[in-house]
Amino acid sequence: MSMLLNKKQLFFRGLFRSRKILSWLKKICWILFFLLCMIKLYAQSEVIPGLFTTYQQDERILWVIPDSLLGRDMSLTTTILEGAGRKKKSADAKFGYQGDRFGPRILRWEEEKERIILKEIRSYVDTSGSYSLGSLLSEREMPLTLQEFEILGCEKTGKIIDVTEWLRDGKLWGLQPFSFLIGIGSEREGRVTAILGTPESVIVRSERIYEAVERTPATSANGEVTRWKLGCCLRLLPRHLMQVRYASSGVGYFTVPYAHMEPGSCQVISDRVVKRWRLEVADRDTARYRRGELVEPRQKIRIYIDRSFPEKWRPYVLRAVNNWNALFERSGFKNAIAGLMAPDSAGFTLDNSALSWIVYKASPMENAYGRPFVDFRTGEILSCHIAVFHSVFDMLCQWYIAQTGESEEEFLDELAGRLLEMVVSHEVGHVLGLTHNFYGSSLCETEQLRDAVFLHRHGYGSSIMDYMRMNYAVQPEDGVDMSDRIPRIGAYDSLAIEWGYRYFPGLASEEIQEKLSVWIEKKQLERKYRFQDSGGNLPEAQAEDLGRYSLETAELGMCHLKRLLRDTLRNNGRLSVESWNLAIRKQYSEYINQAFTYLGGIRKCWGNDSVIVVAVGREEQQDALRFLQTYVLESGKDLPREWWEDWGRETVRRLVEKADCFVGYDREYSVTEYIRDLGKIFRNVSGEECWGRFLIWCYTDCLMEYIQTERNRYPEVVALMEEQLKVMYRKTDKEKDVFWKAWRKNVNSIWK
Repeated sequence: MSMLLNKKQLFFRGLFRSRKILSWLKKICWILFFLLCMIKLYAQSEVIPGLFTTYQQDERILWVIPDSLLGRDMSLTTTILEGAGRKKKSADAKFGYQGDRFGPRILRWEEEKERIILKEIRSYVDTSGSYSLGSLLSEREMPLTLQEFEILGCEKTGKIIDVTEWLRDGKLWGLQPFSFLIGIGSEREGRVTAILGTPESVIVRSERIYEAVERTPATSANGEVTRWKLGCCLRLLPRHLMQVRYASSGVGYFTVPYAHMEPGSCQVISDRVVKRWRLEVADRDTARYRRGELVEPRQKIRIYIDRSFPEKWRPYVLRAVNNWNALFERSGFKNAIAGLMAPDSAGFTLDNSALSWIVYKASPMENAYGRPFVDFRTGEILSCHIAVFHSVFDMLCQWYIAQTGESEEEFLDELAGRLLEMVVSHEVGHVLGLTHNFYGSSLCETEQLRDAVFLHRHGYGSSIMDYMRMNYAVQPEDGVDMSDRIPRIGAYDSLAIEWGYRYFPGLASEEIQEKLSVWIEKKQLERKYRFQDSGGNLPEAQAEDLGRYSLETAELGMCHLKRLLRDTLRNNGRLSVESWNLAIRKQYSEYINQAFTYLGGIRKCWGNDSVIVVAVGREEQQDALRFLQTYVLESGKDLPREWWEDWGRETVRRLVEKADCFVGYDREYSVTEYIRDLGKIFRNVSGEECWGRFLIWCYTDCLMEYIQTERNRYPEVVALMEEQLKVMYRKTDKEKDVFWKAWRKNVNSIWK
């Protein structure tokens, strides 16, 4: 019996062992089969080296994600290589053209549970200064998981994943995230056309088809289909982060939010750091830099001009970039920035996010723009894109005509090129990180603005980052050369570049911030170094204004418009009748806007310790009222009817609503005085002419609307306005004119 049992045991043991052997043999066969398939795949695949090695066979695409790049941050940018041809495209469409670049998005590859995970980083906290929490608070939010990939196999350097379907998806590799900017609907189709690799990046090119929609969020597809060629560049970001520079109220830079931790603290501090390029001194040059010698930065700023840019304009664009080199020398750098023509070679493509471009766009849009692309971890500018739209020359011609009073026949290519240089210089300032400085145009006195010798030596503004177009204070008899009526890079721009790019070897960001704060406070005691990013109710910090006292220069500018108004219907030059008239109307409106900023306006005063704000004086505000009375309320009748109806109604409405600005301030010119002065103006308007009747009716309607809507918020102002209505009513009580009868009837009906 025992022998039988032993035989049975032996039988089952053998059976078990044979099954185990079969299982192992089966596994080995599968491994061999997989290896054979991989060998066959590799043998028949196109191998594309680069940041990720790519294996491509027919439509199947495999990537090798290196182990060394797991956890490293990368940027993804999307570039339009060929824009879609459309039946209908808005003239003010800013995007949708060749060269347009979007992004970047910050991505990170990680390995989790035998899978490769792609995540998007949306917030960042610098914990390098923390001694307590380490990486626990390295991110305030969990990274967003975008995609998970099965690991198909391993190479010596990394993991193999299949990205075929993922690359076809337009959620990351198409225009879908930017659909509203360019007016597209849902994606119909997408295919990968090429993959290019460099040691630092991989570029995925594709063709995508979208439904087209109107440029509003609520509309549905109109049936039109648009085809786009795109290039998406996934680029490795630096492991060593650039040293941040904290923002200052005394100088204007674009900023990004920045969270960091103080040493020994668990508290996360929210700050803002400026956007700037990484200009650093090589170790071998540090001693020379400390001695004050000019050195070349470790890595220069290179901006390439696309070869599609018209040849005759290229010298002006190159000069607009290279002129900024003189400013970097104040920071201790020579040859820091270079404008270059793009070589005709394979590596210089618009979709390579390591390259910066100036691109000419065949668009009816009358504008230009500059966009820096930033690593939000530190504010480092990685690259930039400057767009110059073809119709910008129509805008330049409009400025020239409206602000000089000259004819279109004098707008020659040399002048157009100089004005283009001014526009591009402004945009280069933006891609270097600078915001607008609307204080720049208020540097000079009116007399200096008309002095030919002064203008030739000094120019007429402290910053190219202001909206100064041409010096319209100059009159024909002043004998000022046209080249001296165009703005230049100024003293503030030089200060701003030095503040942002001066290198401080061995100092921490907090120490640098302290040094720069003291420095900028001293500098701002001089008018030419002052900064104001938005005007608001500051008369000296307005867009499109000129001079320390812009009412005086606006009157001089009106002299040019008077000459032009005699010839409003013309079409003998490059501009259409509509553009000619538009140029005059826009400039007229700018002068009106400048006068309004004095009413209820304030003024900044810089002292040794602080900046204080004071109200604009009574005399200046009354001058502004007289300006509006002269050039709108009295002169409006000399303008074409469709013009004065718009300007008249809008001017009266703004004059009434300006009363709000006087409330709650201790002003030399009180709200009571303002409303009474305003009432005197309209009581003296003649009711015998069509223009006068129109103004009176507008004034009454605006008063009554204000009284009805603001009675609870501003009861004292409402009481003053009611008194003005009563005074006007009593004055006209005995008038038998049909107009005044109708006016009193209207007032009575509303009053009740």
